[in-house]
Amino acid sequence: MRRWLTLAALVVVIPVVAQEDAGVYFALTSNKTFAPGEKAQIQMWAQGLKALDFRLYRVEKAGEFLGQLGDAHSFGNQVRDLPKEDTLLVKYLRVKRRLREQGQLFVRNQFTPGVRKEWRAREGRKPEAIATKGTSYAAIPVLNEKQLLKSWRETVSGKQRWDEQAVEVPVTEAGLFLVEATDGQLRAYTLVSVS
Repeated sequence: MRRWLTLAALVVVIPVVAQEDAGVYFALTSNKTFAPGEKAQIQMWAQGLKALDFRLYRVEKAGEFLGQLGDAHSFGNQVRDLPKEDTLLVKYLRVKRRLREQGQLFVRNQFTPGVRKEWRAREGRKPEAIATKGTSYAAIPVLNEKQLLKSWRETVSGKQRWDEQAVEVPVTEAGLFLVEATDGQLRAYTLVSVS
């Protein structure tokens, strides 16, 4: 009897433990109002990416902006539709991409990084540039150029979806500010209030 209970518990628990969130995910939130001169911070949760591009906008007419929101606790796009079952073509392309990536990794692992660097130098290719904070900007269009105050890049340190990371927002004067984060495809927003 005890074996059957153990087996039943494992059947229920193993799928939950084995679930993996391999997709890209990030979210922003601000949980307080800041005083002028106080360091403003927002919380970021991210998974599946190395860095996010941030933009800071000043909201000129805060009353109008907040009045237009249907729900004061969320704005922008709502929850996406549930994913549909993949077609046979999508499954085939996924397998093909995985096999190609494995083949590339196998070939690359046959040579040391130094040798690969020499080959790139002989071919005339420049080494890949590493973006540092504030030198590279997102490919997503700016919401409003007149109200854009600052753009910067933050490195993501969290490995799990539930790892929280504080992001400093460079504002000191009073007002309502919109913080936008993007990875080049997806966006997340939060409001920062300084009063």
